[in-house]
Amino acid sequence: MTRKIFQLCVVVLTAAIFSLATTSVASAGTIVFSSPEDDAVLKVAPSIEWSTTGTITPDVECQLEFELAVIYAFQPCDSSPFSAGSVVNGGSLDWTTGPVPDFGDGEYKFSVSVNFSPDPPVIEFVTFKRDIVKPVVTIAAPTTPTNDNTPTFSFNVDDENLDTVECALAAPTTPPADVSTYGPCTTPTSFTPATPIADGPIAFYVRATDKAGTPGYAAKSIQIDTVAPIITVVSPTPGMTMDSSAPELNFSAIDPAPGTGVVQPIQCRYNVEAFVPCDAAFTSRTLLDGAYTLGVMATDNAGNTAVSSTPFIVATSLDDIDDPTTPARVRAKKLSGKVKGSKYRLKLRGSFAVPRGFDPKVACKGRVRFSIKGRLKGKKAKTFTKKPKLKASRRTCVYTATFSIPKGYKRKRLTTRTVFRGNTLFGGFSKTATIRRA
Repeated sequence: MTRKIFQLCVVVLTAAIFSLATTSVASAGTIVFSSPEDDAVLKVAPSIEWSTTGTITPDVECQLEFELAVIYAFQPCDSSPFSAGSVVNGGSLDWTTGPVPDFGDGEYKFSVSVNFSPDPPVIEFVTFKRDIVKPVVTIAAPTTPTNDNTPTFSFNVDDENLDTVECALAAPTTPPADVSTYGPCTTPTSFTPATPIADGPIAFYVRATDKAGTPGYAAKSIQIDTVAPIITVVSPTPGMTMDSSAPELNFSAIDPAPGTGVVQPIQCRYNVEAFVPCDAAFTSRTLLDGAYTLGVMATDNAGNTAVSSTPFIVATSLDDIDDPTTPARVRAKKLSGKVKGSKYRLKLRGSFAVPRGFDPKVACKGRVRFSIKGRLKGKKAKTFTKKPKLKASRRTCVYTATFSIPKGYKRKRLTTRTVFRGNTLFGGFSKTATIRRA
């Protein structure tokens, strides 16, 4: 029993001693850093400040590490290189008043060890990062000029301590730091404007700021051009008659958008043939008499394409034209005739179709004459000529003339010759038809 009581007393005494020791350690002084904030990112070497509670013995030591490597091992803070400020009730360290370490970009750890008598030393530390390199921004923009007025820009920012990224569209002459329309955007990613951009030069700007407050900029300029080239055909004019089987055609193409330009050479074709490269005076091959359409196609450097179509006629002869390619036909219609007194009254009607693409007001103009040749038995032939009346519709030119033929001329001996001379569309042709009895 006596042995058990002794053992119990030993246990109680040991617990009391341990409790006293624990309380003593727990009540030791403390070290509190007021500057810089833990994990702060800084542009310049920091001013380090700390305060202490409790009784301090003279032995206060400091240590500096960079990227986990010790630069200055623990040594008294009141001596070099930690020679700034008092360490009696705390301390401060301004690197500008003592030996300055080579503060490159990276992570630092500053530790303070204090002896709080009679307790064991207490060590506390603060970490911070130094960042003097601005973010590196790269931009990929569409090929310029472009006809896409909602272009997509992709970009990337290289910085370990990146804080914010902002984007903007502005005039390409604006310095990046002066752009007032920056707005948040994400990276790495792409940027597409919400609304179309007006034609003209535009620049895309990116501003990236790191946690130290250092901005990095990049800009990329492009030209927006959504307007197609303007094609002007000088010759032929629409509906023009050309008297050469190898007519020289003259035209031009310009791009109204400044600084973009038209891709050369321009391309041309006749009718629905394939487009081939051509210059401003295009002569390709021998053309048969007939109707043609000159097609001119121009594309600018932004990818906008314009096509011009101009109808014209090739007529190399004023002789009768019976070629199937001729777009006109003159037909003698039925003649109605009545004996009225001593004369016949004969009505002659001729017409031709207006080719597609031609203005009837142009196509129907010209010197048109109807003539009837009659012969009396045993006498010379006699020709009766008259200018017909014109009635032009959207697709047809109709000419009508009424002749008064003296009595004695038999209808079966009458012939007509309808002559189109100097017509602005067809260049002139003639055709003969026999008037048969109605």
